[in-house]
Amino acid sequence: MNEIASGPVSAVPLVTTHVDRTRQVIETEIPNQKKVIEEITVIDTYDWRGIKSSATKEHSVSWIV
Repeated sequence: MNEIASGPVSAVPLVTTHVDRTRQVIETEIPNQKKVIEEITVIDTYDWRGIKSSATKEHSVSWIV
């Protein structure tokens, strides 16, 4: 069985916490246009049959403004 944080893949996290959010703005070659990069650490807390556990993932999101 595939397991994530002591629970099955289909387990739904009880609590999702976003921590360590950093954002940086980068100039682009196009005038009046900037790129924003945001890095977020997400901690999901699971409760699988009374056993609590957590999984940490890092996500990077970018967009043009």
